[in-house]
Amino acid sequence: MVGVLGIANGAVAVVFFVLAGLIVLPLVELVLPISTGINSSKSITRRPSLLVPLAALTITVVLITSGLAVDRFDPNHPRQTHLMYAMDADSGTAMWASQDQDPDPWTAAYVPDANGNSEPPIPLPYGTKPNWLGTAAVLPVDPPRIDLLESRSDRDATTLRVRVASPRGADVVNVFADRQVESATISADDQRPVTATPSYPEADGQRSWPYELIFHNPPATGFVLTLHLRGTDLPRMYVSDYTVGLDALPSFRPRPAGLVRSPAHSSDIVVVGSTFSP
Repeated sequence: MVGVLGIANGAVAVVFFVLAGLIVLPLVELVLPISTGINSSKSITRRPSLLVPLAALTITVVLITSGLAVDRFDPNHPRQTHLMYAMDADSGTAMWASQDQDPDPWTAAYVPDANGNSEPPIPLPYGTKPNWLGTAAVLPVDPPRIDLLESRSDRDATTLRVRVASPRGADVVNVFADRQVESATISADDQRPVTATPSYPEADGQRSWPYELIFHNPPATGFVLTLHLRGTDLPRMYVSDYTVGLDALPSFRPRPAGLVRSPAHSSDIVVVGSTFSP
């Protein structure tokens, strides 16, 4: 159930487990003694019966044990693995990253270093926080760019207007800011501008890059982003873009039989990014 709803919605799954628990209530009744009043001076006490509950418990244990014995990963029942590539144009370095808790040998060959609870060296799409990291070769590609169009401050507010573009024509562009943004307006080509007011979970206050914008299928000419922020200090920003698929990377070897790509959005993507300080 948690696998379908996700950990963030794990509380919803509890409702279904509670409903499932109601099914065993008739069995609980069988193991409890019940006194039935016949009259004011005499009653009959029913002895608890353990036969049915014990039989149910035995069958449950047998089924679970059998299921665990036959439930193995194979080409017909493959294991999911998470792996992504990220390159930072500022430092000229690149890395492999994985969100797997216990990487299989194929994945572990790319990410031998445990990351613990540390944030990644650069912000990754979808707030990805990898558990394992590894060194990767740098690609000869141009990073996305941000061009400053306008910057103005008025008392305790700042408006920043920039153009964001991906020279390599990536599938998705991500824009990060090291401060929370009050509102953002996005305009692309001749489309009507869209204004969004971000929401920030309490945990985001601890992140180095609390603001993240995800723009899918950006136009070749890029898009204009207008940010409204509190305070007069200009934010530090990071822009990255990504393409889907690792097959074109020189050091990538296809997954062996029995392994498939993780369904996570951040799996099997090539990320290239750089910092922008207006």
